[in-house]
Amino acid sequence: MNETAYIGVGSNISAERNIKRAFELLCDFVVIDAVSNCYCSEALDRPDQNCYINCVWKIVTSLSPLSLKRDVLSRIEKQLGRVRTGDIYAARTIDLDLILYGDDIIRQEGLIIPDPEITRRNFIAVPLLETAAQLRIPGMREMLTELPISHDHTGLEYTECFSTELKLIAASRNPS
Repeated sequence: MNETAYIGVGSNISAERNIKRAFELLCDFVVIDAVSNCYCSEALDRPDQNCYINCVWKIVTSLSPLSLKRDVLSRIEKQLGRVRTGDIYAARTIDLDLILYGDDIIRQEGLIIPDPEITRRNFIAVPLLETAAQLRIPGMREMLTELPISHDHTGLEYTECFSTELKLIAASRNPS
């Protein structure tokens, strides 16, 4: 059975190249149904790091949430040189987070859905709203559009050229 899910994407090391490559690799496992605009934002608590480029991809998959996270997203991160350390704010080649999976609410070690960062980080909420305007986050009464964070562009810089390029790549892979 196919399910709609949302992937939060971010990178601050060769960001455009790594995001495009992650997109290509992910297309081997799922259908990428929509791509948000891309936004540049400063690294959290790391003013010495490069800015991040963030976006959200709406996907359709038959994989289970755990399989999608462990067997696909983590594998792509590793393939693109992501090294996980104890520093949650470390620079990264690619960050692929499963932020929503259908209407599921999951709380287990290594997998929390919906991702609690949706309601705390505008670099997730703003692009998520672009891909799912009528979304109700599972376990919440409010629609995503009713959450102030999803309209807060503070610190986000729209990256028009890269957004357009990524959307053209997506359209060529999924012409429907």
